[in-house]
Amino acid sequence: MLIADRFELVRSVGNGAGGVVYEALDRHSGAPVAVKVLRGDDGGVMRQRFFREAEVLEQLEHPAIVRYIAHGIAPGGNPYLVMEWLAGTTLAQRVATAVLSVSDALRVASRMASALACVHGRDVVHRDVKPSNVVLEFGRIDSVRLVDFGIARAAGLSNRLTMTGEILGTPGFMAPEQIRGERLVDNRADLFSLGALLFYCLVGRAPFGRGDLISVLRASLRDRAPRLRDLRDDVPGALDELVAGLLSFDPNARPASAEEVRTELRLAGTEMQGGASGLYPACPFATTLVG
Repeated sequence: MLIADRFELVRSVGNGAGGVVYEALDRHSGAPVAVKVLRGDDGGVMRQRFFREAEVLEQLEHPAIVRYIAHGIAPGGNPYLVMEWLAGTTLAQRVATAVLSVSDALRVASRMASALACVHGRDVVHRDVKPSNVVLEFGRIDSVRLVDFGIARAAGLSNRLTMTGEILGTPGFMAPEQIRGERLVDNRADLFSLGALLFYCLVGRAPFGRGDLISVLRASLRDRAPRLRDLRDDVPGALDELVAGLLSFDPNARPASAEEVRTELRLAGTEMQGGASGLYPACPFATTLVG
C-alpha cells in the first residue's frame, strides 16, 4: 500500500487503541519511517485525538522526542501520521532484564526532563510518560526518545477532548489528579510521571502498589511511595529527595518545572563521583502554541 504517493507500507509492527503502526519506506529519502494509521475511524473523538497528536508533534523539535514527518488522510479515508523510524528497545524492555545503575538512571531522567521542558514550553502536557513510551535508540542509554503523544493536551490546539471524570494515562505512572479525572491537569502531572519513571529505572517496578488495576489505583491515591534509599543504598540523598518530591500527592509540593528537575538531577550527579553527564541544553523556546 502506498500513502501520499510517498510512503510504502512494509509490515505491521504494532497495534493499539490509537491505530496500527507500520514500518514503511519513504520513497523521497529512501529511509525507513513509522506510519501510524487510525483504524475503525468513526469521525469522533478518536479521530480528533489522532489529528491533535499530529498537530502537537509537528510543533515539537528536540533530540529526545520522536521526529514528525507528515500527516494526512490515507486511501480509504483514515488519518495517518508519519514519524521517524526508531530502531532500538523500550525502557520497559531494558529494565525487564536488569534495573539501571544510578548513573544510567540519571542520564535517562535528565534527557526526559529536557524533552519535557520543551514540551511544556509549548504549553503541551504529555499525560502518558511511562517506560514503554521511552525508546532507547539502538539500545543506547544516552539516546532515549519520548514517543506517543496520543493523549497529550495542548492549549490552543483543537477543542478540549477530555471530560471531567475521564481517566487518561497509565496506572502506576499517572498522577493522582489524573486518576481523579480532574479537568485541569498541568505540567506537574508529567513531572509526577517522571518521578515514577525514575523510580522504575532504579527499582524495576512502579512506585505504587502491585497486582490488579484497582489495587494500583487505590495505592496511587492513598499510599506514599517507598523512599529510594530504603531500597538501594547507592542512591544519593539528593536523588532520594527529588523523587520523593516528584511523587508528592499535592502538585504544589512537586518541583515547579522540568528545568527545575534538571537542576536537581545535576545536584544528584554532583553528589556522586563524576556527576551526571551529557545533559541536553535548556529548551530554546518557551512560547505558547497558537491555534
